[in-house]
Amino acid sequence: MSKKDQLTRRDWFRLRLPKPSHDRLGADQQSGMQPVAEPPNHDGLDLSELPPVHEALLAADQVRGLFSDLEHCANNVQLLVRGASADSSDLATYLRLTCDQLLSGKITKLQVRYEWQDARWIDTLEHKAQGTRIVRIRHG
Repeated sequence: MSKKDQLTRRDWFRLRLPKPSHDRLGADQQSGMQPVAEPPNHDGLDLSELPPVHEALLAADQVRGLFSDLEHCANNVQLLVRGASADSSDLATYLRLTCDQLLSGKITKLQVRYEWQDARWIDTLEHKAQGTRIVRIRHG
């Protein structure tokens, strides 16, 4: 990822409401989050009822910023890592440890569920050679 392509921590996401002109988090170009195309509709479901999905590729400092935001701003944070058990007694330490393991590649995939501003969020993080891929879903 070139320096030009990297967004600042403040630009991509700071656990805040989107600007009033945007109806979805990440809909603006500054956040770095891009909408994911709707899947093929084979079952005749109303896909407009599904929550919007956004994705981006994050640099290491952006991942650390996300985990810091989770620690300080989010409620009911759950980290789901296959084969790992969470120590809920000290969330801050567990968040930092998990972040370090994700960035080092010891954890390749991680799902974070949390509440923020009266909405439930699910972030799926995946360690890649180019950075960390995030897929975000907001449930009202």
